[in-house]
Amino acid sequence: MSEKITRDPLPLDAIAAHLHKYIDVSTPLPMRQMAAKAALPMQASDLVYVLYQLQFDTDEEVRAAAHDSLKSLPADVVKPVLQEDLPAVLLHELAVLYSDKMELIEILINNAACHDITIRDIAAKANAEIAERIANQHVRLLRYPEIIEKLYMNPNTRMVQVDKILELAKLNNVKLPNLSAVQEAAQDTAYKADARVSDEEFEAILHDAAHAKEIEDKQDELDALVDNERDARDEEESRRLSKWQMISKMSPPQKVRLATLGGREERTLLLRDSQKIVYMAAIQSPRLSLSEVNGIASSKAVSNEIIAYIAGRKEWTRYYPVVLALVNNPKCPVADALGFLKTIRPNDLKAIQRSKSVSSQVARQAQLLYRQKSAGR
Repeated sequence: MSEKITRDPLPLDAIAAHLHKYIDVSTPLPMRQMAAKAALPMQASDLVYVLYQLQFDTDEEVRAAAHDSLKSLPADVVKPVLQEDLPAVLLHELAVLYSDKMELIEILINNAACHDITIRDIAAKANAEIAERIANQHVRLLRYPEIIEKLYMNPNTRMVQVDKILELAKLNNVKLPNLSAVQEAAQDTAYKADARVSDEEFEAILHDAAHAKEIEDKQDELDALVDNERDARDEEESRRLSKWQMISKMSPPQKVRLATLGGREERTLLLRDSQKIVYMAAIQSPRLSLSEVNGIASSKAVSNEIIAYIAGRKEWTRYYPVVLALVNNPKCPVADALGFLKTIRPNDLKAIQRSKSVSSQVARQAQLLYRQKSAGR
Protein backbone atom coordinates (compact mmCIF):
# COMPACT_ATOMS: atom_id res chain seq x y z
CA MET A 1 0.00 0.00 0.00
CA SER A 2 1.24 3.48 -0.84
CA GLU A 3 2.64 5.59 1.97
CA LYS A 4 0.69 8.62 3.11
CA ILE A 5 1.48 11.80 4.98
CA THR A 6 -0.61 11.93 8.14
CA ARG A 7 -2.50 15.20 8.46
CA ASP A 8 -1.68 16.15 12.06
CA PRO A 9 -1.17 19.46 13.88
CA LEU A 10 2.38 20.70 14.07
CA PRO A 11 4.26 20.42 17.37
CA LEU A 12 4.42 23.80 19.12
CA ASP A 13 8.19 23.93 18.93
CA ALA A 14 7.87 23.94 15.11
CA ILE A 15 5.95 27.21 15.28
CA ALA A 16 7.48 30.56 16.18
CA ALA A 17 6.78 31.53 19.80
CA HIS A 18 5.16 34.84 18.87
CA LEU A 19 2.41 32.92 17.01
CA HIS A 20 1.35 30.75 19.93
CA LYS A 21 -1.09 33.36 21.18
CA TYR A 22 -3.20 32.90 18.03
CA ILE A 23 -3.39 29.12 18.15
CA ASP A 24 -3.42 28.22 21.85
CA VAL A 25 -6.81 26.86 22.96
CA SER A 26 -6.58 29.10 26.04
CA THR A 27 -6.57 32.18 23.79
CA PRO A 28 -9.97 33.93 23.81
CA LEU A 29 -12.22 32.57 21.07
CA PRO A 30 -12.74 35.96 19.34
CA MET A 31 -9.01 36.31 18.71
CA ARG A 32 -8.77 32.75 17.33
CA GLN A 33 -11.75 33.45 15.11
CA MET A 34 -10.13 36.62 13.74
CA ALA A 35 -6.91 34.73 13.12
CA ALA A 36 -8.82 31.95 11.35
CA LYS A 37 -10.42 34.53 9.07
CA ALA A 38 -6.97 35.97 8.26
CA ALA A 39 -8.17 39.25 9.75
CA LEU A 40 -5.07 39.94 11.86
CA PRO A 41 -1.92 41.58 10.48
CA MET A 42 0.97 39.12 10.12
CA GLN A 43 3.56 38.01 7.58
CA ALA A 44 2.46 35.55 4.90
CA SER A 45 4.57 32.68 6.20
CA ASP A 46 3.30 33.25 9.75
CA LEU A 47 -0.26 33.36 8.46
CA VAL A 48 0.15 29.99 6.72
CA TYR A 49 1.42 28.40 9.94
CA VAL A 50 -1.42 29.86 11.97
CA LEU A 51 -4.15 28.91 9.52
CA TYR A 52 -2.84 25.37 9.18
CA GLN A 53 -2.72 24.90 12.95
CA LEU A 54 -6.17 26.40 13.51
CA GLN A 55 -7.64 23.70 11.28
CA PHE A 56 -7.24 21.47 14.35
CA ASP A 57 -8.79 23.93 16.81
CA THR A 58 -11.36 22.70 19.34
CA ASP A 59 -13.99 25.07 17.90
CA GLU A 60 -15.71 23.86 14.70
CA GLU A 61 -16.25 27.37 13.30
CA VAL A 62 -12.59 28.23 13.80
CA ARG A 63 -11.55 25.02 12.02
CA ALA A 64 -13.82 25.71 9.07
CA ALA A 65 -12.81 29.37 8.78
CA ALA A 66 -9.11 28.50 8.92
CA HIS A 67 -9.50 25.91 6.18
CA ASP A 68 -11.40 28.31 3.93
CA SER A 69 -8.91 31.10 4.54
CA LEU A 70 -5.90 28.92 3.82
CA LYS A 71 -7.45 27.60 0.63
CA SER A 72 -8.42 31.04 -0.66
CA LEU A 73 -5.21 32.96 0.06
CA PRO A 74 -4.24 35.06 -3.00
CA ALA A 75 -1.57 33.51 -5.23
CA ASP A 76 0.73 36.51 -4.74
CA VAL A 77 0.65 35.92 -0.98
CA VAL A 78 1.31 32.20 -1.23
CA LYS A 79 4.02 32.12 -3.91
CA PRO A 80 6.92 33.28 -1.71
CA VAL A 81 5.80 30.96 1.11
CA LEU A 82 5.91 27.90 -1.15
CA GLN A 83 9.64 28.49 -1.64
CA GLU A 84 10.40 28.43 2.10
CA ASP A 85 11.73 25.51 4.12
CA LEU A 86 8.36 24.58 5.62
CA PRO A 87 7.47 21.34 7.41
CA ALA A 88 6.64 18.56 4.95
CA VAL A 89 3.11 18.12 6.31
CA LEU A 90 2.40 21.81 5.78
CA LEU A 91 3.68 21.76 2.21
CA HIS A 92 1.62 18.65 1.58
CA GLU A 93 -1.49 20.42 2.84
CA LEU A 94 -0.83 23.35 0.53
CA ALA A 95 -0.33 20.96 -2.38
CA VAL A 96 -3.76 19.45 -1.71
CA LEU A 97 -5.47 22.82 -1.30
CA TYR A 98 -3.87 24.32 -4.41
CA SER A 99 -4.02 21.22 -6.61
CA ASP A 100 -5.98 23.09 -9.27
CA LYS A 101 -3.64 26.11 -9.28
CA MET A 102 -0.79 25.04 -11.54
CA GLU A 103 1.19 28.25 -11.08
CA LEU A 104 1.48 27.43 -7.38
CA ILE A 105 2.10 23.73 -7.87
CA GLU A 106 4.95 24.55 -10.25
CA ILE A 107 6.66 26.51 -7.48
CA LEU A 108 5.95 23.87 -4.84
CA ILE A 109 7.47 20.93 -6.76
CA ASN A 110 10.79 22.78 -6.92
CA ASN A 111 10.95 23.13 -3.14
CA ALA A 112 13.54 20.68 -1.78
CA ALA A 113 11.61 20.56 1.52
CA CYS A 114 8.61 19.08 -0.27
CA HIS A 115 8.26 15.39 0.62
CA ASP A 116 8.61 12.76 -2.10
CA ILE A 117 5.13 11.49 -1.19
CA THR A 118 3.72 14.92 -2.00
CA ILE A 119 5.47 14.92 -5.37
CA ARG A 120 4.13 11.42 -6.01
CA ASP A 121 0.57 12.54 -5.36
CA ILE A 122 1.01 15.59 -7.59
CA ALA A 123 2.49 13.42 -10.35
CA ALA A 124 -0.63 11.25 -10.42
CA LYS A 125 -2.85 14.13 -11.57
CA ALA A 126 -0.47 16.75 -12.96
CA ASN A 127 -0.98 18.38 -16.32
CA ALA A 128 1.58 17.76 -19.08
CA GLU A 129 3.81 20.68 -18.12
CA ILE A 130 4.00 19.81 -14.42
CA ALA A 131 4.49 16.13 -15.26
CA GLU A 132 7.43 17.05 -17.47
CA ARG A 133 9.05 19.08 -14.72
CA ILE A 134 8.66 16.25 -12.23
CA ALA A 135 10.04 13.78 -14.78
CA ASN A 136 13.21 15.85 -14.93
CA GLN A 137 13.80 15.55 -11.17
CA HIS A 138 15.93 12.43 -11.54
CA VAL A 139 17.22 12.39 -7.98
CA ARG A 140 13.68 12.32 -6.61
CA LEU A 141 12.56 9.67 -9.09
CA LEU A 142 15.41 7.35 -8.21
CA ARG A 143 14.95 8.01 -4.49
CA TYR A 144 11.21 7.35 -4.65
CA PRO A 145 10.37 5.21 -7.73
CA GLU A 146 6.64 5.34 -7.05
CA ILE A 147 6.77 8.79 -8.64
CA ILE A 148 7.80 7.11 -11.90
CA GLU A 149 4.84 4.77 -11.63
CA LYS A 150 2.42 7.64 -11.04
CA LEU A 151 3.82 9.60 -13.97
CA TYR A 152 3.43 6.57 -16.23
CA MET A 153 -0.17 6.02 -15.13
CA ASN A 154 -1.04 9.70 -15.60
CA PRO A 155 -2.51 10.04 -19.13
CA ASN A 156 -1.29 13.64 -19.23
CA THR A 157 2.36 12.55 -19.15
CA ARG A 158 3.68 12.64 -22.71
CA MET A 159 5.23 9.53 -24.23
CA VAL A 160 8.57 11.26 -24.69
CA GLN A 161 8.75 11.74 -20.92
CA VAL A 162 7.54 8.20 -20.28
CA ASP A 163 10.32 6.79 -22.44
CA LYS A 164 12.89 8.84 -20.55
CA ILE A 165 11.80 7.85 -17.05
CA LEU A 166 11.58 4.17 -17.97
CA GLU A 167 15.08 4.38 -19.40
CA LEU A 168 16.22 6.11 -16.20
CA ALA A 169 14.80 3.26 -14.13
CA LYS A 170 16.44 0.70 -16.42
CA LEU A 171 19.88 2.32 -16.31
CA ASN A 172 19.78 2.50 -12.52
CA ASN A 173 18.29 -0.97 -12.04
CA VAL A 174 15.22 0.47 -10.33
CA LYS A 175 12.31 -1.96 -9.99
CA LEU A 176 8.76 -0.71 -10.50
CA PRO A 177 6.55 -3.38 -8.88
CA ASN A 178 3.32 -1.78 -10.07
CA LEU A 179 4.63 -1.65 -13.64
CA SER A 180 6.37 -5.01 -13.84
CA ALA A 181 4.66 -5.85 -17.15
CA VAL A 182 5.79 -2.55 -18.61
CA GLN A 183 9.38 -3.03 -17.47
CA GLU A 184 9.40 -6.55 -18.85
CA ALA A 185 8.07 -5.31 -22.17
CA ALA A 186 10.74 -2.62 -22.35
CA GLN A 187 13.42 -5.33 -22.24
CA ASP A 188 12.10 -6.92 -25.44
CA THR A 189 13.85 -5.98 -28.68
CA ALA A 190 10.45 -5.57 -30.36
CA TYR A 191 9.68 -2.73 -27.95
CA LYS A 192 11.89 -0.35 -29.94
CA ALA A 193 9.84 -0.38 -33.16
CA ASP A 194 8.87 3.02 -34.54
CA ALA A 195 5.33 4.41 -34.35
CA ARG A 196 3.15 5.44 -37.25
CA VAL A 197 0.89 7.35 -34.88
CA SER A 198 1.90 10.84 -33.79
CA ASP A 199 2.30 11.70 -30.12
CA GLU A 200 -0.68 14.06 -30.41
CA GLU A 201 -2.93 11.35 -31.88
CA PHE A 202 -1.82 8.84 -29.28
CA GLU A 203 -2.31 11.25 -26.40
CA ALA A 204 -5.86 11.98 -27.55
CA ILE A 205 -6.73 8.27 -27.68
CA LEU A 206 -5.01 7.57 -24.37
CA HIS A 207 -6.74 10.44 -22.60
CA ASP A 208 -10.17 9.34 -23.82
CA ALA A 209 -9.49 5.69 -22.97
CA ALA A 210 -8.12 6.43 -19.51
CA HIS A 211 -11.27 8.37 -18.65
CA ALA A 212 -13.71 5.83 -20.10
CA LYS A 213 -14.90 4.48 -16.72
CA GLU A 214 -18.24 6.30 -16.75
CA ILE A 215 -18.96 5.13 -20.27
CA GLU A 216 -18.06 1.55 -19.34
CA ASP A 217 -20.41 1.69 -16.35
CA LYS A 218 -23.25 2.55 -18.72
CA GLN A 219 -22.26 0.01 -21.39
CA ASP A 220 -25.36 -2.16 -20.96
CA GLU A 221 -27.59 0.86 -21.48
CA LEU A 222 -25.60 1.92 -24.55
CA ASP A 223 -25.72 -1.60 -25.99
CA ALA A 224 -29.49 -1.62 -25.65
CA LEU A 225 -29.72 1.65 -27.55
CA VAL A 226 -27.39 0.36 -30.25
CA ASP A 227 -29.45 -2.79 -30.69
CA ASN A 228 -32.56 -0.71 -31.29
CA GLU A 229 -31.02 1.81 -33.61
CA ARG A 230 -29.42 0.54 -36.82
CA ASP A 231 -27.82 3.89 -37.57
CA ALA A 232 -26.31 4.01 -34.10
CA ARG A 233 -25.00 0.47 -34.55
CA ASP A 234 -23.37 1.33 -37.86
CA GLU A 235 -21.83 4.45 -36.35
CA GLU A 236 -20.48 2.48 -33.40
CA GLU A 237 -18.96 -0.15 -35.71
CA SER A 238 -17.34 2.56 -37.79
CA ARG A 239 -15.89 4.19 -34.67
CA ARG A 240 -14.47 0.90 -33.41
CA LEU A 241 -12.96 0.10 -36.80
CA SER A 242 -11.34 3.51 -36.90
CA LYS A 243 -9.95 3.02 -33.39
CA TRP A 244 -8.61 -0.42 -34.25
CA GLN A 245 -6.91 0.93 -37.37
CA MET A 246 -5.29 3.65 -35.28
CA ILE A 247 -4.19 1.19 -32.57
CA SER A 248 -2.73 -1.18 -35.16
CA LYS A 249 -0.37 1.60 -36.28
CA MET A 250 0.92 2.33 -32.79
CA SER A 251 4.43 1.53 -31.66
CA PRO A 252 4.89 -1.21 -29.01
CA PRO A 253 5.54 1.39 -26.26
CA GLN A 254 2.29 3.16 -27.18
CA LYS A 255 0.35 -0.11 -27.25
CA VAL A 256 1.78 -1.24 -23.93
CA ARG A 257 0.85 2.05 -22.29
CA LEU A 258 -2.65 2.00 -23.81
CA ALA A 259 -3.05 -1.59 -22.63
CA THR A 260 -2.03 -0.51 -19.12
CA LEU A 261 -4.10 2.68 -18.85
CA GLY A 262 -6.88 2.17 -21.36
CA GLY A 263 -10.48 1.10 -20.92
CA ARG A 264 -12.19 -2.21 -21.50
CA GLU A 265 -12.58 -1.66 -25.24
CA GLU A 266 -8.87 -0.95 -25.73
CA ARG A 267 -7.88 -3.94 -23.61
CA THR A 268 -10.21 -6.20 -25.59
CA LEU A 269 -8.44 -5.20 -28.78
CA LEU A 270 -4.92 -5.36 -27.35
CA LEU A 271 -5.44 -8.76 -25.70
CA ARG A 272 -5.59 -10.08 -29.25
CA ASP A 273 -2.47 -8.29 -30.42
CA SER A 274 0.18 -10.44 -32.08
CA GLN A 275 2.97 -9.28 -29.75
CA LYS A 276 3.36 -10.93 -26.37
CA ILE A 277 4.63 -7.74 -24.72
CA VAL A 278 1.34 -6.05 -25.65
CA TYR A 279 -1.19 -8.69 -24.70
CA MET A 280 0.63 -9.48 -21.45
CA ALA A 281 0.55 -5.77 -20.54
CA ALA A 282 -3.20 -5.82 -21.16
CA ILE A 283 -3.86 -8.82 -18.90
CA GLN A 284 -1.71 -7.22 -16.18
CA SER A 285 -3.40 -3.81 -16.39
CA PRO A 286 -4.24 -2.43 -12.92
CA ARG A 287 -7.57 -1.24 -14.36
CA LEU A 288 -8.69 -4.77 -15.23
CA SER A 289 -11.94 -5.66 -13.48
CA LEU A 290 -12.92 -9.07 -12.16
CA SER A 291 -15.83 -9.25 -14.61
CA GLU A 292 -13.35 -8.70 -17.46
CA VAL A 293 -11.09 -11.44 -16.11
CA ASN A 294 -14.06 -13.79 -16.07
CA GLY A 295 -14.83 -12.99 -19.70
CA ILE A 296 -11.22 -13.39 -20.78
CA ALA A 297 -10.91 -16.69 -18.89
CA SER A 298 -13.68 -18.15 -21.05
CA SER A 299 -12.32 -16.73 -24.33
CA LYS A 300 -10.83 -19.07 -26.90
CA ALA A 301 -9.58 -16.14 -28.99
CA VAL A 302 -6.79 -15.04 -26.63
CA SER A 303 -3.38 -16.68 -26.36
CA ASN A 304 -2.61 -19.72 -24.22
CA GLU A 305 -0.22 -17.56 -22.19
CA ILE A 306 -3.03 -15.23 -21.12
CA ILE A 307 -5.17 -18.14 -19.91
CA ALA A 308 -2.18 -19.63 -18.10
CA TYR A 309 -1.49 -16.27 -16.48
CA ILE A 310 -5.07 -16.03 -15.18
CA ALA A 311 -4.88 -19.60 -13.89
CA GLY A 312 -1.80 -18.66 -11.90
CA ARG A 313 -3.30 -15.63 -10.16
CA LYS A 314 -4.66 -16.78 -6.81
CA GLU A 315 -6.54 -13.53 -6.22
CA TRP A 316 -8.59 -14.29 -9.35
CA THR A 317 -9.00 -18.04 -8.93
CA ARG A 318 -10.59 -17.49 -5.53
CA TYR A 319 -13.75 -16.61 -7.47
CA TYR A 320 -15.83 -19.54 -8.65
CA PRO A 321 -16.98 -18.09 -12.02
CA VAL A 322 -13.35 -17.54 -13.06
CA VAL A 323 -12.36 -21.07 -12.07
CA LEU A 324 -15.35 -22.54 -13.92
CA ALA A 325 -14.51 -20.53 -17.03
CA LEU A 326 -10.91 -21.73 -16.91
CA VAL A 327 -11.86 -25.40 -16.54
CA ASN A 328 -14.18 -25.13 -19.55
CA ASN A 329 -11.52 -23.41 -21.65
CA PRO A 330 -9.41 -25.90 -23.68
CA LYS A 331 -6.50 -23.43 -23.54
CA CYS A 332 -6.20 -23.77 -19.78
CA PRO A 333 -3.15 -25.86 -18.83
CA VAL A 334 -4.32 -29.38 -18.05
CA ALA A 335 -2.54 -29.47 -14.70
CA ASP A 336 -4.32 -26.30 -13.60
CA ALA A 337 -7.70 -27.48 -14.90
CA LEU A 338 -7.37 -30.79 -13.04
CA GLY A 339 -6.51 -28.93 -9.85
CA PHE A 340 -9.49 -26.61 -10.21
CA LEU A 341 -11.88 -29.52 -10.75
CA LYS A 342 -11.74 -30.31 -7.03
CA THR A 343 -13.62 -27.10 -6.31
CA ILE A 344 -16.24 -27.46 -9.04
CA ARG A 345 -19.86 -28.07 -8.02
CA PRO A 346 -21.57 -31.36 -8.97
CA ASN A 347 -23.96 -29.84 -11.52
CA ASP A 348 -21.07 -28.13 -13.31
CA LEU A 349 -18.96 -31.31 -13.17
CA LYS A 350 -21.82 -33.12 -14.87
CA ALA A 351 -21.72 -30.62 -17.73
CA ILE A 352 -17.91 -30.68 -17.99
CA GLN A 353 -17.72 -34.47 -18.30
CA ARG A 354 -19.93 -34.23 -21.40
CA SER A 355 -18.23 -31.18 -22.90
CA LYS A 356 -16.59 -31.51 -26.32
CA SER A 357 -14.32 -28.52 -25.60
CA VAL A 358 -12.28 -29.85 -22.70
CA SER A 359 -9.53 -32.45 -23.01
CA SER A 360 -10.36 -36.12 -22.49
CA GLN A 361 -8.22 -36.12 -19.34
CA VAL A 362 -10.23 -33.26 -17.83
CA ALA A 363 -13.52 -34.86 -18.88
CA ARG A 364 -12.58 -38.21 -17.27
CA GLN A 365 -11.53 -36.53 -14.03
CA ALA A 366 -14.75 -34.51 -13.99
CA GLN A 367 -16.72 -37.74 -14.41
CA LEU A 368 -14.85 -39.39 -11.54
CA LEU A 369 -15.34 -36.42 -9.22
CA TYR A 370 -19.00 -36.14 -10.18
CA ARG A 371 -19.58 -39.76 -9.17
CA GLN A 372 -17.73 -39.30 -5.90
CA LYS A 373 -19.60 -36.12 -4.97
CA SER A 374 -22.94 -37.55 -6.05
CA ALA A 375 -22.38 -40.68 -3.96
CA GLY A 376 -21.53 -38.55 -0.97
CA ARG A 377 -24.76 -36.55 -1.03
